[in-house]
Amino acid sequence: MKDVPVWAASSYGDRWGEQSWVLPVTKNYNYWAFPPLVQSTQTTTYLFSKTTQTWTSQPGVTSTGSSIVRYVLYPGMAHMGWSETYGLQGFWDWMFAQQRP
Repeated sequence: MKDVPVWAASSYGDRWGEQSWVLPVTKNYNYWAFPPLVQSTQTTTYLFSKTTQTWTSQPGVTSTGSSIVRYVLYPGMAHMGWSETYGLQGFWDWMFAQQRP
């Protein structure tokens, strides 16, 4: 999965989403930790930079930029995230802009 961009999403209470999609990508860049998630009442996007090997966070959903991993964390405790993500035009724009590395 090296150099393959990933857009992952889940809710704060669904820790399996984070573990199953994020760590396999970041470990390719010698980074073995999950993003520092913070429970919030708003959607937060965590971006991983393969250059600096760091996570940054920002409110809202980011559909542009060059981060290798985007992890969108929705508020709530349920197993969710896909319907919210698939409803975003920015997700589809990002998805169809991807090419093989």
